[in-house]
Amino acid sequence: MPNRFRTIGDAIRRLGSGTLAETASIASLIEAIQDAEFTEVGPRPQAAPWKIRVIRPDDMLVLDFRGPGLVRRTNRLERAEPGAPAWLIAEHQPQSLADEAILQTADQATEAGAKDLRGYKDGEAPPVRDNGVPGTPVRIRASGRSRLAFRMPDGIDQIDLTLEALLTACRTWELALDAAAVADPVFNLGGIGGGLFETVASEFRAVTLSARSLLEGTLDVDQFAGLDMAAERIAEQSVRAIAAGQELPPRSTETLALREMEALLAHSASGGNPADVRSAAELYLRTASTAAAITGLQRQGLEIGSMLDLSEGFFGVILKPRPPGKDRTAIEMPWRLIASPLPGAGFDHATAPVVRGGRTELWHTRLGPKFERPEFGEVGEVGLVGPAPDPRAGRQLRYLWSPDYAATSNDPVNFSLTGLDRKMIVKLTAGYDEKLPGGGRFTPRPVDSKRLILTALGGTLDADRRWKTRPVGVDLLAWTHRLSQGRDSYVRVEYAGFLFPFGHAATLVKLSERKFQWRGAGRDRVAILRQRFFIVVREKIRAYPNGAPQPDLGRTMPFDTIEVMLDTTPDLDKPGDSTATRLVDGFYSVDRPHRMAFWPARDNNPLALALFAFPFVGTDAAGRRVPFQMPAMFVSEVLNQSTDIPAIAKHYNDQVARRTANTHGATMRFADVQGTEAADVDLPAQSLFFRSENPAGDISTIQA
Repeated sequence: MPNRFRTIGDAIRRLGSGTLAETASIASLIEAIQDAEFTEVGPRPQAAPWKIRVIRPDDMLVLDFRGPGLVRRTNRLERAEPGAPAWLIAEHQPQSLADEAILQTADQATEAGAKDLRGYKDGEAPPVRDNGVPGTPVRIRASGRSRLAFRMPDGIDQIDLTLEALLTACRTWELALDAAAVADPVFNLGGIGGGLFETVASEFRAVTLSARSLLEGTLDVDQFAGLDMAAERIAEQSVRAIAAGQELPPRSTETLALREMEALLAHSASGGNPADVRSAAELYLRTASTAAAITGLQRQGLEIGSMLDLSEGFFGVILKPRPPGKDRTAIEMPWRLIASPLPGAGFDHATAPVVRGGRTELWHTRLGPKFERPEFGEVGEVGLVGPAPDPRAGRQLRYLWSPDYAATSNDPVNFSLTGLDRKMIVKLTAGYDEKLPGGGRFTPRPVDSKRLILTALGGTLDADRRWKTRPVGVDLLAWTHRLSQGRDSYVRVEYAGFLFPFGHAATLVKLSERKFQWRGAGRDRVAILRQRFFIVVREKIRAYPNGAPQPDLGRTMPFDTIEVMLDTTPDLDKPGDSTATRLVDGFYSVDRPHRMAFWPARDNNPLALALFAFPFVGTDAAGRRVPFQMPAMFVSEVLNQSTDIPAIAKHYNDQVARRTANTHGATMRFADVQGTEAADVDLPAQSLFFRSENPAGDISTIQA
């Protein structure tokens, strides 16, 4: 159904102000709550909105300040209400640009010559090169603005309205982070303090009270007491099971709640629509039992992810990726990826222009861990307030949101990251609601950031992460991203998969690098983003013990092992760039791109397709090593399932020439020697024709 509420808070307020008669369907309201965007709920201090733009030309500082919960006076900022929360928001200029990446293929000229690096004298023209550099400017996309949010400390009710005071607050106040910006490893509920636990508890209390108000006059005191006792029983059973490490069946708490509710309402005399009464009672019982279970989980010190076992309907909303609140820190870097630092982090910067050797330094603020000792608060170090956590934690990032998470974009322009890449990064770093391929709970892990700097001319980022476990539908194995003043300089994305049909684990690498190259025959030199693809073989030898998992006990395949005789392929054409290198078009979609199943090729020649021939060596039962070369498909690990492999196998089997290996008359053993002479089973073969069959057992290609 279309969502009628902008936030869960709106839905709760609507429920609280409604009556059974005027609420068309509380069941629809429950559905709306499950579909709504989640934000904090609770009273907010009322203050007239204000914004101050600061431009300091000396060091190119450009910031916009605003302060939810702060009242602007002539020369100071004050809390709107004593003891009420207040924030200072510093909005920065766009921090990243996405450049069009130009494909670098094997047949294009390189810039390896020393003279290319030195340049050319007057009258000396560089040679004409076919390096693919376009004659027109590349296409670029700009990010939105980023913001750093800071929470006013307790005991401080006002600050001077000066640039120095505002910048000092941005160095010393605690960062205001979205509730999903949980430290790594994931905190338990008792350690979240002031974050997700309080927010979740507030949500459930509000919904429970609102549902109860709708049932007043419909249920008597004893029936309410019965619902409360039922909620406690459901919570106790759920927490006991989770604490014992038992997996709760999907939506088990909802099932228990419905069973208890039906028993209690079976003999009640309802004064309203029976369907609405049951919907309100269901909402009351589900939220009351979940609220009680949250308290129980907190007392047990269990992980935050355990909440997903309580009520997938509600916690799928609360924990799924979403845009950070408008008064929370949100950094868009790189383009269309919204990052948040984690607890224990802070930003440091100079409050006055810094002049060195007669030149003024560009104003910048840098992410880093906070330390306890205030005397270390020199420029260039974050060190004024806060706890002393693991220093790495102060530099980690979770990418909480991307517009591509909701709907993967299919931009025709080739960038260093695709819409699906960004969607997967969000799932890997903030997908608390994701599941592992085996059905267990996935634990999202943040990205390690060696450097994150914000300036008015764009940001600087050096971040990377390798994920040993990945959720369902995600094959992005590793990501490294470096950008300076908003422009990508080095971006490496790795995708886990395997070589089909032999099953060797392999990684498809997409590498985008900024290079200085000549443009055409002129003297114009440009720094352009070049992109190339290659495959890294992670599993050199694949064994087939006793023929497994081949059908017919492996009698149709003479090799016990097959070894790939290379570590890395040369640069390849863009996956699926030619129709001859991909399956039928109906197999692909925006969330299943060509790179997930394709024939590696090179030379970028549509008139004479050059599939890459992998060098293999097969070893038979007699120990003979038989070399051969033949193309192989790269298939993503997410397609290694019964619903996709048959289509891939059919396509492979239709390509007779591609699945033929010339063995040059080598002798090999085609059957076991059991009471027969070796000469009866050792035969020469000029060629082998491979064919894909449904495996007789499970094949794992998951890479760590």
